[in-house]
Amino acid sequence: MMKAIKFAHAAAAIAVTRAGAQPSVPWRHEIEAFLSAA
Repeated sequence: MMKAIKFAHAAAAIAVTRAGAQPSVPWRHEIEAFLSAA
C-alpha cells in the first residue's frame, strides 16, 4: 500500500509542474525516474 501511495505522490508532484489536464499526466518512466532520484 505504501508503494502505491508513494507512486501517486510522485505522479502528482510531476503533474502540478505542468500546464493542462491530460498533458500534465506523467508517463510511468518519468515517475520511476523521479522516485529513483529521491
